[in-house]
Amino acid sequence: MNRFSALYRAVLVLVGIVRPSKSGTENRIEKTAFYPGPKGEATPVKIFCPGKPLRQTIIIYPGASPLAEEHPAMKLVGGALARAGYLVLIPRIPPLKDLIINEDLLTWMVCFYKWARRRNDVYPERIAFIGMSFGGALALKMVLYPEVRKHPPKSVLVYGSFYDINTAFEFLLTGKMTINGKTVTITPNEWGVIVLFHNFLGKVDVGYSTDNVQRLLALRVKDLIEESDAERKKLTGKERALADALLESKPTPEIRRITALIREQCKPDLDNISPKTWCHRIDTKVFVMHGANDSMSPFTESIKLAAALKNSYLLISYLYEHREISTDRGVFFRTKEFFRLLFFLYAFIRYNDSDSHTATA
Repeated sequence: MNRFSALYRAVLVLVGIVRPSKSGTENRIEKTAFYPGPKGEATPVKIFCPGKPLRQTIIIYPGASPLAEEHPAMKLVGGALARAGYLVLIPRIPPLKDLIINEDLLTWMVCFYKWARRRNDVYPERIAFIGMSFGGALALKMVLYPEVRKHPPKSVLVYGSFYDINTAFEFLLTGKMTINGKTVTITPNEWGVIVLFHNFLGKVDVGYSTDNVQRLLALRVKDLIEESDAERKKLTGKERALADALLESKPTPEIRRITALIREQCKPDLDNISPKTWCHRIDTKVFVMHGANDSMSPFTESIKLAAALKNSYLLISYLYEHREISTDRGVFFRTKEFFRLLFFLYAFIRYNDSDSHTATA
């Protein structure tokens, strides 16, 4: 692929994301298949088939969401990449769909990668990863697994991920991030704290039973709102106060106390998923992207992540900013940001089309 062709395909991808097709072409390029999980479980994978294939494959690992491979944003990106010539695979990772954070996640992801490499329509040496949100950190950690190190992806693109789980937790509690020495406070996504407590509340001794709160959170992360509200009404005392604070996104002293316990008592588990502790060992080219409007993980996390990686390309997109940090810089600024995003995609496409892993971007 020459530079003009790479730029043309970058334009196709960007236009496909910014202005999705309404012609019904998604129905022609999208299909669902199944791959065998670690124990042979038939597990869905969303496949987007290009009309004119480039002989390149992109695997998109979604973030923690009950929608999994059916998430509209995943399908939007998958369709845009397929219309630009890429075979796109978006696997369901069941623990991620259930918002469970444990080592099984990587077992599932590696299992899928090995299956994908065996497909007749996949060129094993021309595969790239895209990891979204929490799936981005997992995609990076996966590169260090022996089975993947033997056959690494051409590159990894992570979007909206984090660097240090501890500072990510603090952001979810307070909404504070530091930009050029200045502390800015925004409204964080309440979903993050719910996922945190769903995974780790049962692993710490808070001084009283939290079984009922854990049951409520298990319902909430499955998007069973009415059922979780019914459980909430049954609670009394400390459990009710804890549940109210979690569901109403209030960083009460009790929430902070329990978060501190989680950080202390679950440190090995947290270090295992925190790129800060292991990303310096990654040799693969990593494209790091983050939106200034991300309320789940502050974009400052991606700045630190890119700095710690051996070979990275960073883009912080200010196309859509938090109103707390926006300077309303007008059309010229937004046009410049559009082209910065375009050339980030161009660099990603150009690098993955190269015949070696030493291409520059």
